[in-house]
Amino acid sequence: MKKDHARTPMPWTPNEPNAGFSGPNTKPWFYLNESFRQGINVEEEQKNSDSVLAFWKKALEFRKNHKDIAVFGFDFKFIDLDNKKLFSFTKRYNNKTLFAALNFSSDATDFKIPNDGSSFKLEFGNYPKNEVDASSRTLKPWEGRIYINE
Repeated sequence: MKKDHARTPMPWTPNEPNAGFSGPNTKPWFYLNESFRQGINVEEEQKNSDSVLAFWKKALEFRKNHKDIAVFGFDFKFIDLDNKKLFSFTKRYNNKTLFAALNFSSDATDFKIPNDGSSFKLEFGNYPKNEVDASSRTLKPWEGRIYINE
């Protein structure tokens, strides 16, 4: 397996011939993925609040706003290792605890928030907050949530 396939030119626009990666008279050393014509490019994703680009901007904002626990958290503990669909864990920093529940399957799956007497608040997920019942303990297929208590 070669790592070159992960390093295709960045598609900036839907424009031919090189998706804004380089000038029209330049031939990139590696092919462009054809999806740049169907909206998978920076220009189009900037217009879509549900795009992959928008998700990663929100993820980076979450990390910045919760740097203490997201970056410097420690005391990492796995939760519910028997559930093969779910990856869940806690980590701590001072008086904060972060709990992550990530469904890595195409099926809905249930999870439990650790009961340590704390009140966890949903802070981040890959679904818009208005589409998530924060009190629900069922994750949709491929859903991930991060809860924090303080």
